[in-house]
Amino acid sequence: MTDSVYHPATRELAQRRKELSPGVHEAFEHFSRAVFAEGALHAMQEMEEGSDGSFSGRRASGS
Repeated sequence: MTDSVYHPATRELAQRRKELSPGVHEAFEHFSRAVFAEGALHAMQEMEEGSDGSFSGRRASGS
């Protein structure tokens, strides 16, 4: 199945969501900035690896 169940993201759709639920939009923007902040991805990878060096999934880099 190649068809997506979601509409493609557009500037207009984002603006409409912001108008309809500004609080949710603001919370998502805050979350997005925090997740993609400098160094945040590295910290998340370290949490996934565990303190004993074990790792049960794939890294974002594919290695």
